[in-house]
Amino acid sequence: METDLTGFLWARVHILGYKVHFVPKSLVPDIVADLQSREHEDPLAGEVEEIEGVDHGGCDRPGMIMTDRPWETIKIDTFRLEIPTQDFEYFAKKLFKAPARKGPSGSTYYKIHGWIHCVVFTQEMRDLVLGAMAEMLDEVRERADAADREFSRRLRVLNENSPVKVISHRDKESPYVREVKVPKKEDLN
Repeated sequence: METDLTGFLWARVHILGYKVHFVPKSLVPDIVADLQSREHEDPLAGEVEEIEGVDHGGCDRPGMIMTDRPWETIKIDTFRLEIPTQDFEYFAKKLFKAPARKGPSGSTYYKIHGWIHCVVFTQEMRDLVLGAMAEMLDEVRERADAADREFSRRLRVLNENSPVKVISHRDKESPYVREVKVPKKEDLN
C-alpha cells in the first residue's frame, strides 16, 4: 500500500465492501489489514478504493434529518471530529462501551460505527474524546433537545391537513411513531 499521508495525522480509508473509516495515520495499516482479512460475499471486497489524508470527519446515525441540523466538533490533534448534536450522546455512550481491539501489529484501538462511516481511536485519543464529551454533555443536551423540538415542529407543520403523514423515529412528539423492536442480526440466524 503506497499512500502518501505526508502532512496529515488522520486518513480516510475506503476499502470496497466496508464503511469508510476515519483513522489515525498510525493505525491505517492495521485497519486495512483487518478489513482485508475478513470474508465477504463480494469478490471485490477488501480492495483498497482510496486512502487519503484528512483533517476532519465524523459519523452520524441513519434516518430523516434536518438539512440544517446542528453539529458538535471535538478537536483531536489536527483532526476535527464532527457529530450531529442530536447523535452526540448516542456516540458518547458507544465510545464509552466500545471494546478494545487489537490490530495485526499489536496496536490497541477503539471504533465507533456510524451509518456509513466509522471512526477509529487510539487508547489515548479515546480517553481525550470521552473527557471532552463529558465536559460538553450538559450544553449539548440542551442544543439536542432544542433541535428535537424544532424537528418535531417541522414535521407537525408538514403533516397539518395532509392525508398522508410523514413520520420519523426521530420525532419524539409524534403521535404516529411507536417504538419498534428490531431483532439483532445474530438473533435472526
